[in-house]
Amino acid sequence: CYGRIVKQSNRSYNEEQLAVVIVYRVLLAIIAAILGIFFIFSGVNIIRKLTKMNSKFQSGAQKRVFITTAIGAISFGLQAMLPLIFTLTFTRNTIAGFIILILVEIIPTFILLIILGPRQSHKVNSLTNTK
Repeated sequence: CYGRIVKQSNRSYNEEQLAVVIVYRVLLAIIAAILGIFFIFSGVNIIRKLTKMNSKFQSGAQKRVFITTAIGAISFGLQAMLPLIFTLTFTRNTIAGFIILILVEIIPTFILLIILGPRQSHKVNSLTNTK
């Protein structure tokens, strides 16, 4: 083909594209790390305020805030680290990307929905039952 065939390298990015991808993912990792740190500070602040309150629901609320804070911080930490690791190791695998999506996005969301979901009390159920 008169020299028009370009030899493919092991990775599909040339040097300029790879630099842009790495810088982009580093910036996203920094933003995710900052959000994770803010998540921790906010959770600790809420737990401190709950500790100062006298309420019979205090321990349950503190436990829920702690679990939410931990899950959020871990999720943001994984969002910061995993894409960088895959970029630097030149892994471009769809299955690995799907596993990252499940670990970082879907599982924490379901856990938070279960933990923070509405609680039904017996009083409400007895008021709504019509016989």
